[in-house]
Amino acid sequence: ALDDFKRGNISFPLENLNPGVHSLTLKVWDNHNNSVEETINFKVVETGTQAVSNLNSSPNPFSFSTKLSFFNQLVGEQIEINVGIYDASGKLVNEFYRNIANTTSNVDILEWNGYSSVGNKVKAGLYIFKVYINYPESNLDYNETTKVFFRN
Repeated sequence: ALDDFKRGNISFPLENLNPGVHSLTLKVWDNHNNSVEETINFKVVETGTQAVSNLNSSPNPFSFSTKLSFFNQLVGEQIEINVGIYDASGKLVNEFYRNIANTTSNVDILEWNGYSSVGNKVKAGLYIFKVYINYPESNLDYNETTKVFFRN
């Protein structure tokens, strides 16, 4: 902020950085020559990096439960996951939230047993999983829709 001794902004272009983990250390001084040093770590990813692949629900069709999973390209990163399960008419049947701090390459999102969020067994039929995955460290978002068939 302009003319504010308590805070400020620094803008510095970081061009031509190779993909990977980098760190930036900044040291600043006040008018009394007191200094403070802070380091931030950040990850550079290639443009068009697809963090998620092979989103899969297995078994499909299912009678007892199905497991939703995917292959994660950004191993070690934190992810935030939101899955909405909808019936064929578009009504929200169940919703799941999950945060994973240190991801592996194979991520199991959830195992759904065919029950609604209020505990009722759903009818046999087609269900749609709307999956939203956020990678806050890399500032990447991913969303995909997949279908499963539930047999009673």
